[in-house]
Amino acid sequence: MSTKIINRALSLLELLASQPVGLALTEIAERLEMPKSATHRLLADLMEHSYVQLNDDTKYYQLTLKLTQLGFQRLAVDNIFQVVQPLLNELATISGELVRLSLIDTNKLIFVAKAQGATDALRIDSDMGNEARLAFSASGLAWLSTLDDATAIELIQLQQQRYLQKGEKPTPFNIELLYQQLAIVREQQHARFQNSMGLGTAAMAAPVFETNTHRALGVISIAGPSVRLTEKHMDQLFTPLLKTTQMLSSLSLGISYPSKYYSSINS
Repeated sequence: MSTKIINRALSLLELLASQPVGLALTEIAERLEMPKSATHRLLADLMEHSYVQLNDDTKYYQLTLKLTQLGFQRLAVDNIFQVVQPLLNELATISGELVRLSLIDTNKLIFVAKAQGATDALRIDSDMGNEARLAFSASGLAWLSTLDDATAIELIQLQQQRYLQKGEKPTPFNIELLYQQLAIVREQQHARFQNSMGLGTAAMAAPVFETNTHRALGVISIAGPSVRLTEKHMDQLFTPLLKTTQMLSSLSLGISYPSKYYSSINS
């Protein structure tokens, strides 16, 4: 199978992953900038391998649960979640808010585990598997702060391209402001962001480093309503947050991480 076909197949799967009700053949071809005939052949191949199905009523192509099944099978062989979950639970209990672990997957930051500390109805939550908005979230800024400014900008631009491919309009960002934000994050060892998960929310995050290196493996974040997660409360949570990230960093040699970030983001 040629690299071009593989790239098209992966792009098609990523597109359908963001469309729960599916898409029609014509729209898929337009979104991927592919000939309609080639799109139909690719969909047929994916249907043959049970990754895609055609809804008989809407005539929309949708993902099956096969990718989800593979994802859970992959997670089952990674011991990171056995180690991480108790640490997330402890930090969630201390903070009383949503605590999440996101891991770096080449040029993305993906939320993979969480613990909810809030006990009342006013909660902040997020589906696992989502990609962190790099320029507009505490988790994104925490990771970008571990990289040089040029690489940080390149990662944001790559993410914006992914948004466009999905038919979403990316939010413009101010480069000079981003440089200032990253400088503050590096100095303070953690990031803070308002409205990162919606209006009236707040979050703070710090990176998890590989043992004895300055290469980030992921990010631990705390998020909640801004009426509770105030600047004063975040000041109080700074030490517990860093304690958790440092503990994970010290255990990184003995943990099987799904993926790591390497210097060549285009490889």
